[in-house]
Amino acid sequence: MTKNLSDVGKFASLKITYPLILNFIILVLYIFLTYKNNLNLNFSLKKRICSCALISLLITVMLATSISSRIFSIFEIETTAATNILESNEQFSDIGFLPYLAKTTSENLMDIVDPPENYSYDSIKNLLTNNDTSTSSETTYENTPNVIFIMSESFSDFRVFDSLDIDSDIYSGFDSVGSEGYVGSCVVPTFGGYTTRTEFELLTGLPTYAINTPSVPQNLLKKQDIIDTIPSYFKSLGYSTSYIHPFSKTFYDRDTLYTEYGFDELYFDDSMTVETENFRRYISDESVFNQIKSVLQSNESPSYIFATTMQNHQPYYDETAEGADQLSYYLAGIKETSNQLREFTNWLKDFDEDVLLVFVGDHFPFFTPDDDVYDRLGVSDDNAELIYNQKYILWNNYDSTIFNKDMDTISAFYIPYVVTDLINSKNTDFMRTMKNLMKDYPLYSPSIQSYDSRNEALDLITYDRVLGENYSSDNNNNNNNNNNNNNNNNNN
Repeated sequence: MTKNLSDVGKFASLKITYPLILNFIILVLYIFLTYKNNLNLNFSLKKRICSCALISLLITVMLATSISSRIFSIFEIETTAATNILESNEQFSDIGFLPYLAKTTSENLMDIVDPPENYSYDSIKNLLTNNDTSTSSETTYENTPNVIFIMSESFSDFRVFDSLDIDSDIYSGFDSVGSEGYVGSCVVPTFGGYTTRTEFELLTGLPTYAINTPSVPQNLLKKQDIIDTIPSYFKSLGYSTSYIHPFSKTFYDRDTLYTEYGFDELYFDDSMTVETENFRRYISDESVFNQIKSVLQSNESPSYIFATTMQNHQPYYDETAEGADQLSYYLAGIKETSNQLREFTNWLKDFDEDVLLVFVGDHFPFFTPDDDVYDRLGVSDDNAELIYNQKYILWNNYDSTIFNKDMDTISAFYIPYVVTDLINSKNTDFMRTMKNLMKDYPLYSPSIQSYDSRNEALDLITYDRVLGENYSSDNNNNNNNNNNNNNNNNNN
C-alpha cells in the first residue's frame, strides 16, 4: 500500500499485552545469548539437503493452489477465496493462523487475471458496435457544468439497521442536501477497507469484479501505455482535471500513478494550497471542501474534481467519552461530515458557475473485535449484501429537475455514466456500450455475484482496458479507421 510504514501506523489500534512483552523479552535474550556465545548449529550435508527439501516442499504447497487445496481438503479446511472481511474473519476463526496464512498467501501469489476465452480485436469491436444507438446524445450545454466527485471516507448510513436508534440530527445535513437533488443506491466492491477498489471503479468506470477484485486494482493499470479513465474523458472535453486527497501522496502510489489517469493537478496533505485543520487525527472535510472551492475559483475552464476524503478513517476509539463505543465515535464524525457537506452546497448555491456534485461513501467502516458492531447487529457473511449497499447523492446548483427519480440500484462503476448523461456530454462507442450494459446488467460486484456468475461483455471490456490491448480505446478506433481509409485510398 505504501512506501512509508508510518502511514499504516496511523490506521492501527495497537494493544501491548503481557504475552507480547514476554515474547519480546525472550527474543531479545535469545539474540543476545546467541551473539554472546557464538552459538551455531552443526548441520551435516544430509541434514542440510533434507532441510532444503522440506522448505522447498512447503513453499511448493503454499504457491501451488491445486496442491494446497488437496492438502487443505484432507484436514477439512475451507479453501474458497473470501470476497469480504466478514468471510475472511470466519475462515480465520475456523482454521487458525498458520493454515489461513498459507491459504491467503497462495491466493495472493497465484491470483492471475487470465484473458477471457474469446478476447480479440473482433470481439471488442463487435461489442462496441452491437448496441442500441438510442443512448447517444450529442447535444451539450453551452456552459459545461463543473463536475465534482466526493468519495467520503467510510461514510455510510447506519439507519438501515432498524435495531439502532440513531439521532436524526446525525444525518440531517446529508438528508437536506439529498432532498434538493437525488439520493440513489449503489453497490460498492469493498467493505471495511481497500478504498482504492471503489476509487478505481469511479475513476475508470469499470468493475473490479471483472479482474478478480484485487486489493489494489490500480497496480494492474501500470502495465498500460494508454490509460483511458473518466478524468481523461473529461479532459478531452476541455475540462481542467484535479485530484484531491488529504493524506500521504505515496499511499497506494497515487502520486506517480494518477498523473497517468489524466489529472492536471494532484493535491495531497503536503501540497494543498489552502490552510488545513485536523478533525481528530486526519485533515478535515472542511479543509477538503475549501480546497475544492479554491480550484473552482482559480480554473478558467470548467473543472472536473475528484476528492477522496480522510476525516472519518479508522481507528474509532471507545475511550473518548464515558459510556461511548466505537459506533458512537464513528457517528460523531459522520455528523461533522454531513454538516460540512450542507455548508459546502450552500456555498455552491451562491457560486456563479454551474456545478454538478456526486457524493458517495467508499465503504462501510471497520470496527475492531473489542466492540464488534456488526456482530451485535447480526451481520455475517450470509447477509453481508447490506453493508455493500451505499447511498449516493446527485445534486446541482442550476436545475434539480434533470434527475431521474426512478433509477434502480446500480454498481458504483456506473455512476460516471449517469453523470455524463446528466450533462449531455458526447458519447464515445465505449461509453455508449457501458450505458447499455447499465440498463441490462445494473449490478456486477463480488458482494452479490458468485464466482460462476459472469457477464461476458463486462469481463471482456474491463480486461481489454486494464490488462489487454486497449482495443476499445477511442485512440485505437481512430487509428484503425485512419488505417482503413488509407488502405482504401491505396486500393483505389
